[in-house]
Amino acid sequence: LQYFDIIIDTHISEGTDQPITIVSSEAQSIHPNAGGQKPEKAYDDDVNTIYAPKDGGDFSKENWVKFNFGQIYSVTKIVVINTIGCCPNILSNTEVNVVNTGTGEKSLCGVIVVNSNSKTVEDQTYTFYCNLVGDQVLMTDRDITAPYTLSFAEIAVFYSPSGKYYSNLIYSVFIIFYIHIVYTKKAVLLLFEGTAAEKN
Repeated sequence: LQYFDIIIDTHISEGTDQPITIVSSEAQSIHPNAGGQKPEKAYDDDVNTIYAPKDGGDFSKENWVKFNFGQIYSVTKIVVINTIGCCPNILSNTEVNVVNTGTGEKSLCGVIVVNSNSKTVEDQTYTFYCNLVGDQVLMTDRDITAPYTLSFAEIAVFYSPSGKYYSNLIYSVFIIFYIHIVYTKKAVLLLFEGTAAEKN
């Protein structure tokens, strides 16, 4: 097992929540370190690699990074592991949102408040519980005055299979009900036409 897999097993997994596979990511900026600290470093199961934005960027704008699922989920939990090395406090005031790109709706799941200078994974793991529907997580750092804001090691997003199941079930029932109404209407029209023809 990778180290982050162990973290998931011991600190994150609860109940029936299942991990969502992140299929792509994008960021406002990427730090140009050797090898690049790209946003995909935040879901590579390695707490020793990090995503980091460009230092000295445009601090008149909020830093942001997006993680895409490729389909709609009922998100129940988001876990973020802060940087384990230098400067954990720079992640404070980061908003963690669930976005439905189809409707444009953005809903807040939590705000990271770093309350420890500890450099252990356990102390720098932040878990947020929510019940939000979307296909993307958007992290936005509201502190636009400091360099390297929004740097962190890992993110994991979870959904409830039952929530997804019931969502699909409701849709299926709606379709069945719609078909039933359509065919019932056709049957009534045919019956009416037949009765009218008999009278003539």
